[in-house]
Amino acid sequence: MKLQDLLKGHKVRNIETKCIGVNDAVSVTVEHLMDVLSTMSQSKLYSYETIVARDTTADIEITYILCQHIQESGLYRVAVRTSIERYAPKLPSIMHLWLAAQTDEYEITELLGIDVVGLEPIQSRLLPEGWVGYPLRKDYVFPENFEGIEHRRLPLRKEHRRP
Repeated sequence: MKLQDLLKGHKVRNIETKCIGVNDAVSVTVEHLMDVLSTMSQSKLYSYETIVARDTTADIEITYILCQHIQESGLYRVAVRTSIERYAPKLPSIMHLWLAAQTDEYEITELLGIDVVGLEPIQSRLLPEGWVGYPLRKDYVFPENFEGIEHRRLPLRKEHRRP
């Protein structure tokens, strides 16, 4: 079944084909995200691969990578993209659709400060207790000292400096 046929009737912004790293990409608003992901999960054609989150300073872009195993040609990857507000980021959990998403949801919660609605709060997994802030945010300033350990960053090379 083609992706266009599967998502017919859903409020999808656009479907791009032949994208870098994936076969197709679907753009959707956060309000219609669960609708699209539920349809893809219930079809039993797509399995979960990963979540990629990126701070663009204007908003946070979220990309869900799903894959379909096709016997003749191997993997067929689909990216489902959405963006959320940067200053009060909320996202619905997809753990009830794909249990494997749990670890990635905890990661984006800790490193980008995204409130994943429906995810059980736990102690920090990646960052040490007492860590303040979200290190993958563009405006994050690393502490020079954390619990008595000095942290000096080398200056960024010219081509890596932020504007």
